[in-house]
Amino acid sequence: MNNKIIALGMAGAMAIAAVFTTAIPVSAQVTTNIYHRYVGISFSHLIGESDPYMAFDDDTDTWAISNTIAVGESRTAAVSGVVITETIDTINEKTYIDENGGVRTTHVTAKTHTPVSLADIKNWKSTDPTVVTVANGVITGVSPNPDPTTPVWIQATFEYTDETGTVVNVPVDAPVYVEKAPADDYIIQEDIDLAVGGTYTIAPPATTRKGVALDQSYVQFDNADFDDDFGTDAKWDDAGNVYSGSRASFDKTTKTFTAKAPGQVYVWAGFKKATDGTMMWNVYHFCISDAIGTVVTDDYGEAQYKILNAHEVAYAGMVKVTNKPVIPSTVKINRVEYDVVEIADGAFKGTSIVSVTVPVQTKKIGASAFENCKKLTSLDISSTDVEQIGAAAFAGCVKCKELTVNGDKVKTYGAGAFKKFKKKNVINVEASSKKVFKSASKKIKKAGGKKAKIVEQD
Repeated sequence: MNNKIIALGMAGAMAIAAVFTTAIPVSAQVTTNIYHRYVGISFSHLIGESDPYMAFDDDTDTWAISNTIAVGESRTAAVSGVVITETIDTINEKTYIDENGGVRTTHVTAKTHTPVSLADIKNWKSTDPTVVTVANGVITGVSPNPDPTTPVWIQATFEYTDETGTVVNVPVDAPVYVEKAPADDYIIQEDIDLAVGGTYTIAPPATTRKGVALDQSYVQFDNADFDDDFGTDAKWDDAGNVYSGSRASFDKTTKTFTAKAPGQVYVWAGFKKATDGTMMWNVYHFCISDAIGTVVTDDYGEAQYKILNAHEVAYAGMVKVTNKPVIPSTVKINRVEYDVVEIADGAFKGTSIVSVTVPVQTKKIGASAFENCKKLTSLDISSTDVEQIGAAAFAGCVKCKELTVNGDKVKTYGAGAFKKFKKKNVINVEASSKKVFKSASKKIKKAGGKKAKIVEQD
C-alpha cells in the first residue's frame, strides 16, 4: 500500500499451520519449537507513527528519540516482538542465502512469525500513578516527574504457550518522563511501499507533530543527500534535477520518486513552518518490491511465488521437487520478506505430492491448484482462512478419501472444483449451523461435487 504510515497495533493471534495430510504418519525426526523474540514496549512515539523525527545528539554521537509526554497528553504503547513457531527436521538439511549473500544450511523446514500486538500485553501498571497513569497500554501525563532525570516505569506482561503446553510469562517495561510542555516538534517519518514501476510524489504534510501548519508550496531537496541507495550507478543529469540509478530515480522538478528494482531507498525533504518559516526535515523510506504479477524464485531456491503486492505473495510451484512440500507463512525474495496468503493457479497441478503443509493465513486456492494430484488421500483446510477455491482446484484428485472445508469461511467454489469426485470421496463441511451447511453443500454440488458424499461437521 502506498503512503503507509505504519500503525502500532500488530495482529497478535498465533498462526498454526494447517496440514494437508495423507495416511503416512509424521516422521519422528520432525519436531516443533515455539519461542519469543524481542518482545518489548515503548512510548517513544505517538500511535500512527513508524518512527518519529530523530534528532542527532552531538554530545553522544547518537540518534535519540523522545519518550517524554506533556501533562494531559496521552500516548499509546508501541509493541515489538514476535512469537516464532518452527518445524525442525533433525536429519535433513536445506540450503539458503543469508542477508550477507552467504550460503548457509539449516534443519528448519517451516517457520511462522506471529507479531505481538498491543492486545497481547496484559497487567499494565505505573510505578508512580501521580506522575503518569496507564490503562490498556495508553499512558496519560498527570504531573511532571519530581526528579527530571528519573523516569516512571510502565510495567506489563506478555504470555504465550510453548510447544510443551507451558504458559511462558514475559515481563516488559518502558521508562516515561512527564513535562509541562510537549517534547520537541518534528515531522512524522513516512514509510512507503512501492512495487517496481510504481511512483510516489512528495508533498508537504499538513502539520508537524505538534499541529503547526506547514507551507504547502515549499519543498526542498539537497543533492548531497542522494546516494547509492538508488543504485551504485546512480548519478545526476546535466541539469542536476533528476537523480537516476538501477534501483530508483527521483525528479526534483516534479518531486516524483520512481521504483525500478527491489530494495530500500531513503529520500530527505525539507519543509517550512507556515508560521515563521522555520525549516524542518523529514525522511521518506521507500521499500520496493518486485512488480505485481511477477513470478520469482525465493532466496532459498526452493519455490516460486507470484507477487500480489508489496507485502504478500502466492505460492506458485516447486523449484526443489518433493512429494511433501511445505509452504511457509513468510518468505524472502530479493531479501524482502512477504506473507504467503494464496496458492496460485496450477501450483501443484499434476504433481506426485502425497502431503502439503499450508499456512493458516492462506485466503485463496487458485484454479487447478491441485488438479490431478492423484496421490493425495486426505486434505484438511478447515483451519485456514481460505475464502475462495478456484475452478478445477481439486479436479481429478481421485484418491482423495476426505476433503475438509470450513463452510463459514469459504464463500466461492469455482466451476469443476471437485470434478471426478465420486461416492468414495467424502467432503466434510465444518459449519456453525444447518443453514451454513446447506448453503455450502449447494455450492459444492454445483462445483462438481454432486456425486461426492457431503458430510456436516460441527
